[in-house]
Amino acid sequence: MMSWLGNHVSRATGGRRSLRCRLGSTLVATPLEENFAAHMSLGKSHTHVVWKDGHKSKFLNAWLRDHCQCSSCFDKTTAQRSSDTLAIGDASNVRSTEAHTSNQQLSLSLEYGNGKSHTCSFPLDWLRSNCYSPAGKEERRQEQHQNSFLWDPTRLTQLCIENNETTKETTDLLHGLPVTPHEMLPQFPGVLRSQLHRYGIAFVSHVKIPEQYEGDSNVNVVEQCKTIVETTVRDYLGFPRETLWGTLWDTAPSHDAPDTAYTNIALRPHVDCTYLRDPPELQIFLCAEESDDHNGGSSTFLDGFHVAMAMYKKSPEAFHFFATTRLGFQCIQDGVHSVAYGTVFEIDPSICQRSPTPLDVVRFRYNNDDRSVINFLDANDVEMFYHYVPLLLELLRDEQFVLRTRLQKGTMAIVNNHRVLHGRESFEGTGRNLVGCYAELSEAVLPNAVRPTPPPNNQL
Repeated sequence: MMSWLGNHVSRATGGRRSLRCRLGSTLVATPLEENFAAHMSLGKSHTHVVWKDGHKSKFLNAWLRDHCQCSSCFDKTTAQRSSDTLAIGDASNVRSTEAHTSNQQLSLSLEYGNGKSHTCSFPLDWLRSNCYSPAGKEERRQEQHQNSFLWDPTRLTQLCIENNETTKETTDLLHGLPVTPHEMLPQFPGVLRSQLHRYGIAFVSHVKIPEQYEGDSNVNVVEQCKTIVETTVRDYLGFPRETLWGTLWDTAPSHDAPDTAYTNIALRPHVDCTYLRDPPELQIFLCAEESDDHNGGSSTFLDGFHVAMAMYKKSPEAFHFFATTRLGFQCIQDGVHSVAYGTVFEIDPSICQRSPTPLDVVRFRYNNDDRSVINFLDANDVEMFYHYVPLLLELLRDEQFVLRTRLQKGTMAIVNNHRVLHGRESFEGTGRNLVGCYAELSEAVLPNAVRPTPPPNNQL
């Protein structure tokens, strides 16, 4: 392996500074790349980069060939790979032979697979941000948690007031919660994403619910509310997801209810669809009709990531058990028996060389009512489950964590179903009806995609 250090000005670029090297020569990054590479080493199987900030990357050359970002190998529009991984051949015999940088791009020549060669292209910031060293993975983890806050009701109110994300009227039921008037969403299309990233929950107020008068058969309030929900999801969040319950649904109490959601009994905080291998990321509720019982029917919400942190502080052993032991969940609907297995605290897959902590949790999965028969764990794990589950259930019912609010007609609640649990108080009568859907949050990472931009001074 040969390293390179030095300066070079390319005449072909009209005097613009660039950085070039060949195996056996030395060059150093010029001021144009001062935020990126400072030193690079080429070799038979790996390419080493020392970045200006001192971070060190060691890339397998086969990985570099496989992840080439040039137009012939990668379609930036669809994010699909066009190169043939099998053609790389022996991963230990992919040789980096020449490199140069210009305009924040790295061109790296590789030789591999019985005489094949290719000049790979990488944006330097892309290569730096995708370093897979332990330090690089830790940086990405920290970035994911940046501006994401654990909350209880008091802390959530404090954060929303500090960030001007709530109503100014202290008598409003949504005061202290992340809320945006429905008519302002076109002006601030990224605000829901931003709030979901920070808190895992967002509210939309003043949704215009059509009125249906006695004898008027031309107005179907539920169907119009479904249209409002679907349009909101597609315009600002992602796309609705069909499940066992269809694509769009409502929760009007029914005598032949297929699920406890379609009754008026109390529901303890839970996340939905634990019995699916990949539970939906979002759940949307639009209050189409309030309960006649003004003393019941309030909605409850709880930050599952905060519960993970609280459990870790009380019992690291209990946290480790629920982060490493898979439980089963099930549901029977219309003759379909759906069963799935998962840990209560799903851990970032990049965490493999140390014990997980609450900061590594990327998904919460638990609904005690839908938990299936525990007949697949060994005897010791069965005993450990019943030893630790009281702590989990106590935390999920601890009033200090539970946000309680009554959804008024025309209010929409959006929760990250991978993080925030929801429930409700019991109520009398049959008036309460929430119209909603499950949805997936589209990535929105491309330059022209919607990005989370909270309103200036919030103007809400």
